[in-house]
Amino acid sequence: MAWRRQFVDRRSQLGERCDVGANDSVVRSHHAEEVPSKISQRCSFGEVVHGGCSAQPPREPDGQDGTPSTHHGASVIATAFPRDLDAARAVVDAIDPSVRVVPLDLTDRPAVDRFAAELAAQGTVLDGALHAVAFAPRGALSGSFTGVDSGDVEVAFRSSVWTYAVLAHALTPLMTRGGSLVGLDFDAGGRAWPVYDWMGACKAALREASRYIARDGGALGIRSNLVAAGPLLTRAASGIADFDTLTSAFEATTPLRWDPTDAQPVADAVCFLLSDLARAITGEVLHVDGGFNAMATARPA
Repeated sequence: MAWRRQFVDRRSQLGERCDVGANDSVVRSHHAEEVPSKISQRCSFGEVVHGGCSAQPPREPDGQDGTPSTHHGASVIATAFPRDLDAARAVVDAIDPSVRVVPLDLTDRPAVDRFAAELAAQGTVLDGALHAVAFAPRGALSGSFTGVDSGDVEVAFRSSVWTYAVLAHALTPLMTRGGSLVGLDFDAGGRAWPVYDWMGACKAALREASRYIARDGGALGIRSNLVAAGPLLTRAASGIADFDTLTSAFEATTPLRWDPTDAQPVADAVCFLLSDLARAITGEVLHVDGGFNAMATARPA
């Protein structure tokens, strides 16, 4: 049975635990830029899984002995938004100082292409990538939906949707034995949320982008799926005014208890989609929301 690895990203507070086989390794690209006064939040996150084994033999599975995940057969490269590089390095160093952290902005396509070219020059073969990019100026999150400035919409779309295609374009050529792309979503399909505005429209567009990427990647054995998570109290959430409106709606509606401070269920779903357990799944949106999306109304008082 393959030994498994555990990786916990404390900085994003997502709590991702990613288990992959001993012949896999993970390159995690995570950028987060917190704008002064928390007016807005950019969070770019790409995780790349590629072949390779640690020279150190595995010990206990799932990091139960407290050793870094890379000792269980995974190697990790993290990328951080350039302005947030030091903070990202501090968190990664606390987990495993051997992990390399590379500055990268996913909205800068030439920079992403150069990053992919560097991986290719090193002979890297990728097995997967995790994308979590969400950014919208304040004007696209509150105020008049129809009166929003076109520039705010363009920034939100480019950061939150287009970057998924950029990541796929740059990295899928390195997935020579197939692979998995996973993006983080919110329950935006078919609903108009308060306080979410154009970010909701961008999340709906992200779903369509994932389906087209699934269409084009299928012949190469590359899958594309999204995880639609319930609201979580992360740094990204701090950029949304009246975020408690979303958490209150979930508290009143979900058949299963939804804990906005516990990101582990979302992390586990991401790991499932990255793994071979999901090898026949593509173009899907996996809801990890306590059942909110299946309910018609809030629970009776």
